[in-house]
Amino acid sequence: MNEQEQRREAFRQANAIVGLEGWQPSPSALAVQERVIRGELTHDQAVALHIAQALERQRSTLGG
Repeated sequence: MNEQEQRREAFRQANAIVGLEGWQPSPSALAVQERVIRGELTHDQAVALHIAQALERQRSTLGG
């Protein structure tokens, strides 16, 4: 199994685990996962991107 396949399987398993609790990743979260799988983002960059996206959604919701 190559590195991309390993990453894809790790995300598949993680998504399945959190799915048991009723959480489903958003399309934007899946897009970030795919970028990590392809090696375009590191894990730390992906986390930072998720945080930035969440803060932007929060600002939009609060009208800021």
